[in-house]
Amino acid sequence: MKRILLIISLLVSIGLNAQNERAFEYKWKIMQETDSMGSDRHTFANHYSFTRGLSGSDREENSISILPVLELGADTNTAFLGAGVQFFGRVKDKFGYSVTGLFNYYKTWEDHGFKAFRNLGVVPGAGRLYKNTDDEYWSFFGRGKLTYRPVKYVDLELGRGKQHFGEGYRSMFQSDFASPTEYFKITSTFWRIQYTNLWQRLQHVNFANVEEGEWRAEDKWTTTHIFDFKASKRISFQLFETVIWQNGEGEVHRGFDPNYLNPMIFYRPVEFSIGSPDNVMIGAGMSYFAAKEVKLYGQLLLDEFLLKEIRAREGWWGNKYAGQIGIKSYNSLGIDGLLLLGEFNAVRPFTYAHGAAVQGYGHLNQPLAHPFGANFYEVLALAAYREDRFFFQSKFSWKKQGFSTSENVGEDIFTSYFINRQRDRGFEISEGESMSYAIAELRTQYLLSPDMNLWLQALVNVKIALSNHSDDAMFKLGLKSAIFNRYYDSHLR
Repeated sequence: MKRILLIISLLVSIGLNAQNERAFEYKWKIMQETDSMGSDRHTFANHYSFTRGLSGSDREENSISILPVLELGADTNTAFLGAGVQFFGRVKDKFGYSVTGLFNYYKTWEDHGFKAFRNLGVVPGAGRLYKNTDDEYWSFFGRGKLTYRPVKYVDLELGRGKQHFGEGYRSMFQSDFASPTEYFKITSTFWRIQYTNLWQRLQHVNFANVEEGEWRAEDKWTTTHIFDFKASKRISFQLFETVIWQNGEGEVHRGFDPNYLNPMIFYRPVEFSIGSPDNVMIGAGMSYFAAKEVKLYGQLLLDEFLLKEIRAREGWWGNKYAGQIGIKSYNSLGIDGLLLLGEFNAVRPFTYAHGAAVQGYGHLNQPLAHPFGANFYEVLALAAYREDRFFFQSKFSWKKQGFSTSENVGEDIFTSYFINRQRDRGFEISEGESMSYAIAELRTQYLLSPDMNLWLQALVNVKIALSNHSDDAMFKLGLKSAIFNRYYDSHLR
């Protein structure tokens, strides 16, 4: 190995699962959860919620809990310290609320991973990165929401947080990789249908220079519909559509467009009617229980395409789409608590991008869907096992992605597809400077204290660049608690 990173970290926090505001109970989402429609949802993300705070009880109609959040760690290149607070509660069965704020301080030396953060101007999944001194930086992670259920079948939610749509480890629609966004969401449930309306405020970074403290960003907006139909106990179908538009152009201020407020519309006709070439994408998903504990799933996203160009098979640049297929099983191989997943993802060049760079499908220099952006293949294999207080997870992934050199080949969703695109045809996935990577990760955790959400963790992550025969490894050992998912396989170049 050219570089071995030894990380001994202490991360202590008392957290609340951001996706479960009834929370006040310990729950392993890695095993199984049931949504408001009564359908089973399964995920590898390990979120936790617990019974005790400084005040409050799950038996009280009105409650509030206030919890401290601490993070402390170091490796051979970076030391960091985080401190914050979290509070959450509810008012009878109608209202719920939660807020988390965490300041992180970093003291760093030259490091490839942190250098990538400086280039982005943000800490992925958290927020903007600020410079304090030559080797000291800080960032802030904030998340919160208010929930209200006016009637049995409708939930309203206003907040700042993340979304993940789909059954997979990745999502072609929207994932929890990027930094939190401000949003308002309406979830309506009736019969076998769950219908979600989501409005979000995003930011496009025009320029970021962390060293000089320079930052130029502009607002943009997105509206999303998700129609989920549970056809039977075995099969569910999803329809997805989203539109992204910029806040203004030049001296013209557009702001939030009320034309997209109607929750029961298709966006493309509205886009044409107002004469604005916004970034509209549609998609479809499916999940199917092939056996009692084996689920097949998939997603197809269409950004733009022409059927005649697909039939021509000439690699027209404007055929922009993404796809996912996967399988996961629960209590696999006859072992209770063993969860297995296999997944394939592919995204064509220029997908998620737009002619106006600001309307690319991203937020704070991070893709909203797949963290790799576009122009790649990816294969994932994961296994997770829970036995009492022990948790084990292993993951292997391989990706092949094309990168721009002398011409734009469409991997960067924040670059206009009109910029330096030197041809219209001949674009295939991994076009350009093709790079292949393999990543292996092994994680072992032991729950020391359910009341304190305190885990003892050991993690090994190995990244190998197959194209140039370079490699990198990280070993992590410590005490931790997660307040948001951290991805160790998303920044590879």
